[in-house]
Amino acid sequence: MRIEFGSDDHSARQPIAGRWLACGSRTVRTLSYGRPCDARGDEQVPRNGHRKWLRSISGGAVGARNLVSLGFGQAVFAATSWGIVSVIAVLGSAEAVGQLAFALAIVTPTYSFAKLRLRSVVATDVDAQQSLPDYAATAFLGAVLALPACLLIAVVTDADGELLAIVGLVALSRAFEAGSHLSYGYQQRSDEMTSVGVSVTSRGLLTLALVAGAFALTESVVWAGAMMALAGGLTFGLFDLRMLGAGLREGDAPPHPSLRNVRRIAAATLPLGGFALLMSLTDNIPRLMLNSESGLAELGVFAAFGYVVTGAMALTRALDSAATPRIGRALADRDPALLAERVRGLIVMSSMIGAAGLILAVTVGEPFLRVAFGSEFAAYSTEFVTER
Repeated sequence: MRIEFGSDDHSARQPIAGRWLACGSRTVRTLSYGRPCDARGDEQVPRNGHRKWLRSISGGAVGARNLVSLGFGQAVFAATSWGIVSVIAVLGSAEAVGQLAFALAIVTPTYSFAKLRLRSVVATDVDAQQSLPDYAATAFLGAVLALPACLLIAVVTDADGELLAIVGLVALSRAFEAGSHLSYGYQQRSDEMTSVGVSVTSRGLLTLALVAGAFALTESVVWAGAMMALAGGLTFGLFDLRMLGAGLREGDAPPHPSLRNVRRIAAATLPLGGFALLMSLTDNIPRLMLNSESGLAELGVFAAFGYVVTGAMALTRALDSAATPRIGRALADRDPALLAERVRGLIVMSSMIGAAGLILAVTVGEPFLRVAFGSEFAAYSTEFVTER
C-alpha cells in the first residue's frame, strides 16, 4: 500500500483511487491494494511464516492466478517459438534455421534497446507519474527508429538480398511486439494478467500456424518472416490495441503526448535500454561471429539449441512479470521485509527451473534432438548440454 501523509484538510488533494482513513493522529490514503493501519497510524503488514513461495512472489490468491495464467501463456509462446524452428529444421535445413537466427541476432538486440524496458516501467509506475499517452509515444518512436537501424546493421554485415528481406520482416514483427508489450505493462499494473496470457498464447499459436503453413508451401524463410510480421500485427490490432486504447482513454491524462515528457521518459529509461542491449548482445554476438566464421548451417544448429533454452526462460519471465508490480508496491511502501520475501521467492523458483532444465538436457538430450530437429542436429548432443 502506498501511504500519503497530510493535514486534516485534504480538499486540495483528491485521491485517484481508494479512500482517506484516519490512522492515529495522521491522515492516510489507502489504495485498492492497501492494508489497514494500527492504532499508531502504522501500516499493518501481515506476516505468515508458512506462506508458500508462489504466494510470496505474486502477493496472494489473485496474484497466484495471474501467475498461472501468464505462466501458461509464456509456456505456450515458448513452445510455439521452438515449434517454428522445428518446422523449419524438419522441412528445410540447418541453413534455413541459420537464416532466421541471423535475422534475430540483429533484430533482438536492437529492439531490446529500443523498447527501453517500458513494459516494466509502466507496470511498476503504480503512482502514474507519467501518462500512458506519453509512454505510448515513447514506445512508438523507439519501434519506428529501430526498424531502419536493423536494416542498416544487416547491410553493414554484408547480408544478401534474401537475408535483408528476412531481417526487415522480423524487425516489423518486433515493432508490433513492442506495442503489445506496452499494453502488457499497463495490464500488469492493473493486475489484469489473464488478458496478457490470452494475448501471448494467441500470438504464439497464430505465428506457428502461419509460419508452418507458409514454409510447408514455399520452403522460404522470407515467407516465414512475412507470416511472423502478419501474426504480430493481427495480435496487436485485435487484442492489445483495444486494451491499450482503454487505458489511453481513462483518467484525467491529456489525450495527446507531451514532447517534453517523452524526452523525460526516454532519458530516464535509457540506462534500462542499455542494460537490455548488453544482455542481448551476450547471446547474439557469438551467433554473428559463428555465422562469419562457419556459415549459416553451423549457426542454425547453435541457434536451434537456444530456442530450447527459451522454454525455461519463458517460465522465469512469467515469474518476473507477475512479481514486478508487487515488488514495485513493496518498494513504494518502504517495506524491506516484504520486498526481501518476494525477491527471495523469485530467486529460488528461477533456480529450480534452471536446475530441472540441466538435468533433462543431460538425460534425454540426444533423443529429444533427433525427434525435434532431425539427425543433423542430434549429432551435436554434447554441445546441446554445454549450451544448456
